[in-house]
Amino acid sequence: PYKRWEYQALQNMDENGMLKTPDYYQTELENYNNYINQNASTKSTLEANWESLGPVDWNATSGWNPGVGRITSIAIDPVNIDHIIVGGQTGGVWKTVDGGQNWTVLTDNMATLTVYSLAIDPTDSSIYYWGSSGGVIFRSTDGGSVWTQHADTGNGTVNKILIDPNDVVNMYFSVEGGGIYKYLVGGSNWSLINDLISRGDRRLVKLLHLTR
Repeated sequence: PYKRWEYQALQNMDENGMLKTPDYYQTELENYNNYINQNASTKSTLEANWESLGPVDWNATSGWNPGVGRITSIAIDPVNIDHIIVGGQTGGVWKTVDGGQNWTVLTDNMATLTVYSLAIDPTDSSIYYWGSSGGVIFRSTDGGSVWTQHADTGNGTVNKILIDPNDVVNMYFSVEGGGIYKYLVGGSNWSLINDLISRGDRRLVKLLHLTR
């Protein structure tokens, strides 16, 4: 514990080797906030135009409150913003086509309901990709009615899927603890590209790292 304190203290001490008082940091924070508030180019509001899209209730069969789960991933159709798919850690994939007024579950017949990432094909909004655990990606070509296994790296959570909007054949996904993969053109195989990143791949690979 002392060495951890010493490490922090060495970074925060002044030119005389002394630590600044809490009042100093409070004053500096107030000065910074005043500067932000007075600078028109950096002014911001705490108000935002957000609304809940649900679901807000569930069918309870006992006194136990299960909650409505938590969202782990979301994908929005770039052509129709009312078309949204969302996923839960153990809740499967859900779909709305009316901006969240009504939701339909797409995966109740699947052996796994674990969802960590989602993507909608930018050129065909009926094609979905779902990243699960065990390095597995599922694919649907009919809006989520039928799913097939599209990739299997053997381990890890698929925590991000990216599709190049300029060439949808170029697909990438990242696996927690497993690396970054790229889809090979003309086949159903995926290639690990951590150590073989071409210049054309670097923009999307950077996004994978930033959003992991």
